[in-house]
Amino acid sequence: MRYWPRVLVGLALSAVSTLITLPERLVVGMYLRLRRPRGPAPVVILGYYRSGTTFLQFLLDRDPGLVSPKWNEALAPQGYVLSWTFLRFLLLPFLGGNRPQDNVSFGSDFPAEDDFALCNWAMASSLPSRHVVPSMAPHYSRFDDLDNLSAAEHSRWSWHQRALVEKLLLLRPGRRVLLKSPCHTARVRHLLALFGPDTRFIYISRHPHAVFRSNIALFDSLDPIYHLEDPVSREELERRVLADYLRTEARYVADRGLIPPGRLAEVRLADLQADPIGEVGRLYRELDLPMSEQAVERMRLYLDGERDYRGNSHAGWTEEEKARLEPPLAELVRRYECGAPPKARVPAKAPADGAPRARNIRLAWGTMLAIVAGLSGALAWGSIMWLLGRPCHPIWCWPIGVVAGLLARWPAGRGVPILGLVAAMAACASFPAAAWMAAFLHGGSHWHEWLGNPVGLPEWFFAPNVAFWLYAGGMSGWKLATRRW
Repeated sequence: MRYWPRVLVGLALSAVSTLITLPERLVVGMYLRLRRPRGPAPVVILGYYRSGTTFLQFLLDRDPGLVSPKWNEALAPQGYVLSWTFLRFLLLPFLGGNRPQDNVSFGSDFPAEDDFALCNWAMASSLPSRHVVPSMAPHYSRFDDLDNLSAAEHSRWSWHQRALVEKLLLLRPGRRVLLKSPCHTARVRHLLALFGPDTRFIYISRHPHAVFRSNIALFDSLDPIYHLEDPVSREELERRVLADYLRTEARYVADRGLIPPGRLAEVRLADLQADPIGEVGRLYRELDLPMSEQAVERMRLYLDGERDYRGNSHAGWTEEEKARLEPPLAELVRRYECGAPPKARVPAKAPADGAPRARNIRLAWGTMLAIVAGLSGALAWGSIMWLLGRPCHPIWCWPIGVVAGLLARWPAGRGVPILGLVAAMAACASFPAAAWMAAFLHGGSHWHEWLGNPVGLPEWFFAPNVAFWLYAGGMSGWKLATRRW
């Protein structure tokens, strides 16, 4: 019974999402079925869960020639164009800014795993049995390597996988799609058959002991949030993770020979962390991909924003765990040269805007634009109050916060706390500023009357209905103006 609230919330959200996305599901879905646009074959990041695939995807997504599906697109692939383009701003105040499993930055416009789109669009994914209904693993785990699917199931997967890529290309013509889902590591032969021999693959590896420990911690973090039934025992969880890890790596080794020469590049996470720009440059050269100066600068900008990030640390194994887990992982340790030292760390070069003077100018412009957004919103709001002759609802703090946050971050290229503070203050101050303006235009009547204040001013500001809208506006401005993406 304790899981029923989650089920009911999920059903309610699904019903709302179905109604909102229905027009796009009909129009775009029919278009993709009748006429499929062609574009370049995608770049696919391979590597088991917790191997560094997210870091590599975030880095490569900074290249303006590549485009990853974003979380708003992966979670609502049927209708993100006509709905989530705007609705994602409404969710800003209520979404966390980091992933629960590793504190990596998270948001609706951050790169996502495309397998979530396959899950939400066609239930053609192993994700339900990983973190929702583990008892159904025998059914859903077949969608990892796809080898044991029925003809109808495989057709469902292939159509939606291709449709996702082609829908992204409809909106971003001339770019190459970047896909990242750890399950693709076991699907190389199917991806080659679907997208052709020009598909590029980048495989990233990490020390298998760290991969295993991190995967166990991943389940510990996500199971309490998403499970709709009791989780499996720790012994069964370890058995499943180990078997899936070894099976996925074995499938990759068996299929990597099918990839044409010049279409596969491999990198170790330790080397990528030591010299991100150098290793990405090597990957691009091996795959014959163009790497522009703009891509390099944007990657440096991202790395500079993440320089203070510290990943999770996991406790080492006991002697009993070593004896039990190290032998089955020994072959992977040998295969990926985990004993070899990583590349020497290359000091990160500051991005082009790293000079103090240039950075301060950008921050000044961002601050000014946030203030202008707040003042413009207050001006429009106060004018409406004066024309109507009555107070307006404080809901307008919300869109003002969104606009202030977007404008604050625009010249800076990335968010910083000072811009977030200015944008939040501009949103929250716009309401009393609008009331003061309406009072002034009306002949000087007391300004707080135009706030719709039936009680004393301090009590009114902390009333639940007012505090909610001030929070929504302020938090929207803060999150948009501090977002590093």
